[in-house]
This record gives sequence, structure tokens and C-alpha cells, in this order.
Amino acid sequence: MNQSFDARGATTRADVAELQATFRVVLRDRVAVVQCSGSIDMSAEDHFRRELHVALAQRRHVVVDLSGVCFIDCAGLRCLTDFCSELDGTDGRLCLVINSRAVIRVFELTGVTFPVAPSVFEAQILLDCSADA
Repeated sequence: MNQSFDARGATTRADVAELQATFRVVLRDRVAVVQCSGSIDMSAEDHFRRELHVALAQRRHVVVDLSGVCFIDCAGLRCLTDFCSELDGTDGRLCLVINSRAVIRVFELTGVTFPVAPSVFEAQILLDCSADA
């Protein structure tokens, strides 16, 4: 992220827009992909949780694509762990796509583990849900 400051040293409006979390559910084959971007923190928690449930209502397997995420905090991790708990006892599964070292580091520091793939395509294969599987 490019950090820019105005004359007073405050973060500019463009930086705030870059940090705001956005979510989009895309249906692929037998998985729902939650495409995420920006910063997943306490301010985005409710929206993130809703989108995870929208995805699950469409497909039993969910890929959460965090490749556009620059930051995730404990609120975002809590959404993922809660969602994973909800999948327990069902035949649904979850896989994450992460390529940001900063995001990977948060998972490493907290000890929270999920199946991770380098791309949505590979996540589908990992979940054994691709069209060719």
C-alpha cells in the first residue's frame, strides 16, 4: 500500500478507500468464492460474516480469496474460525487463498490454521470440487 499524507500528516481519502474492505461472492462449479479486498478488521466484521453465509447458502464448499487483502485482524480471524465451526458436522469445507506475506504472518503468529492454496483454481482442486474432479 502506498502511504501518503496531507500537510498535517493525516492519511488521505484515497488511502482510506484502499483500506476499506469489500466482499463479493462468485459462484464457480461446486464452490462459492468470497473475493475479499482491503483491510478486514472490526469495522468489516459483520459484512464479512454475512458474505460468508451468503456463500454457504449457495454452495456447500467455500473458498475465501484473501489475495486482495492487505490486513486482517482478530475480528477477521474470528469470522473465519466461527464459520469453520459452523461447517463442522456438515459436508461443507473451507479453503483460503492467501498471497500476502503480512496476512500469512497474522495466521502464523496466532496459530490459526486453515487449508490454504495459492489460487482459487488450486483451492477448488484441494477441495476436490473442480469441474474435472
